[in-house]
Amino acid sequence: MMADDEWKKVEGTMNITNNKTGETEKHGSSERYYKIEGGKVVVWDHGNTTIVGSDQTVKFGSPPSGCYITSACTETANLPDTCLELTILRNFRDTYVRQLPNGEELIASYYTLAPPIVASIKNSPQSAEIFKRLYEDEVLPIVALIQSGDHAAALERYVLMTKKLEQDYLVAK
Repeated sequence: MMADDEWKKVEGTMNITNNKTGETEKHGSSERYYKIEGGKVVVWDHGNTTIVGSDQTVKFGSPPSGCYITSACTETANLPDTCLELTILRNFRDTYVRQLPNGEELIASYYTLAPPIVASIKNSPQSAEIFKRLYEDEVLPIVALIQSGDHAAALERYVLMTKKLEQDYLVAK
């Protein structure tokens, strides 16, 4: 859990995309920190502070897939980036979620929330256990729902999982 005033260090690159225009501001690797303030992601980069609004998406790091939470889970389980779970979830994102009327908004919201959630979990001494539990209790059942063709239930479960993780790791209690 991260307090509103607590800054967390993020390694790697950062891109901020305006969801209305599609314009992307690219930031190279540097010393960068983020915090959650009033429900928004605030980024500090070389003395400049950026508040990421609801019309923007911020991406930390440089994983090509965007499956941040599942990637962290499968990485903890020593599975490759090409494992079945990631392949199914990427295909689900690109062929089902993206096609929904609010699909791009759902994906953008996930890309804003997931990197700081993963960073917060990685800062926990129990991170391996947390990612293992998420993999077994959430990722595998979601993949099973997708494989059975119940895409709506899979999406609902993934959204609920992300919201719970946001509450547990990003919102001060």
